[in-house]
Amino acid sequence: MNKNSIPDLIFIDDSESLAQAWEMAGAAFSKEVKIYHSATKLLAEIDAFPKHIPLYIDSQLDGGMAGEDLAKILYDKGYRELYLATGYPPEHFSHCTWLKGVVGKNPPFFS
Repeated sequence: MNKNSIPDLIFIDDSESLAQAWEMAGAAFSKEVKIYHSATKLLAEIDAFPKHIPLYIDSQLDGGMAGEDLAKILYDKGYRELYLATGYPPEHFSHCTWLKGVVGKNPPFFS
């Protein structure tokens, strides 16, 4: 990814292999995917991204932070395109009104 370009989406997951799959899928569809493996790193850099960028967040992140909690922090910063990318059913997160959706682990390019 070009250092000055804005990615098409951000994916936050601590799984290296899953992150690679999202990057490869993005490349196949001419989409730039910015990967973060930790909430701390993302939060340190999030202000560099526009508020409309889609963020796909794993529910179970390293470091003890739940993805839905990270999404709430991002929502409070003005980000609205927030999705949990998880294997859990959507009803498990029905209380998370700040989420735009709960999706599976497949990149959105396939839908």
